[in-house]
Amino acid sequence: MTHWRCYLISSAFNVNTSKSNHQLTKKISRDEFKNRPLLDPIFFDLFESPNKLQATNNIDSSYQLDLIQKRDAKFILNVYDLQTNQPVQNRALLIHNREKLQIEFQAPYAGIFQAFLMHNVKDNAYSSIASFSISANKASNIQHPTYFHSSAKDIKIESPLVQLHADSTYEFKIKVSNKKYALLFCNGKKNRLKNQGNGFFSKKIKIPSNATEVLIEVSDTEHGRYEAIAKYPVTNNANF
Repeated sequence: MTHWRCYLISSAFNVNTSKSNHQLTKKISRDEFKNRPLLDPIFFDLFESPNKLQATNNIDSSYQLDLIQKRDAKFILNVYDLQTNQPVQNRALLIHNREKLQIEFQAPYAGIFQAFLMHNVKDNAYSSIASFSISANKASNIQHPTYFHSSAKDIKIESPLVQLHADSTYEFKIKVSNKKYALLFCNGKKNRLKNQGNGFFSKKIKIPSNATEVLIEVSDTEHGRYEAIAKYPVTNNANF
């Protein structure tokens, strides 16, 4: 889709669409203008002006940005290697915290990545509302699981945040505020996590040697329907 630069050099000008009318509050220089990210006008209907978001964001290995939301909506973050155009998996994370959307990206290696913040427009259809690049100096050892849309609220996976390896032991710590039961599903076997109270669940589990993935599932009742909230890929140590 077409992207628009929504910051103009003079506050005497504005950006107009059928639904949006946005102005700069002060003049900016040519260099400042060049380093503005590509933002669709709809972005400003959803968020306050992002002062810290640049066209190119230089980082060591981790990137984080907080956006103040004006209204509730669903978002995803797609990230691609700028050199190969291949998608980067399990490195981006969006956290909704009341009126704030927290964007996090962990670089898998040193390089330049292109990020697209996507807004849910209808059903499973998403449209890009922001595009910016991230230049990383080195790799981060943090890796997130893949999250699924579910009825679970305030999901926070504290650990593990690394690539899982078969025949290795990890302590799983998660938080889900509105569910009473949580388990890990791997190779057809269910491992129930201990309810620590206040929405926290944890358990130390060894990954089977022939495992390919681990699912985290939650439920309102012990023997009721469980739904998956996240998935970890598992690397076989023999091939690693």
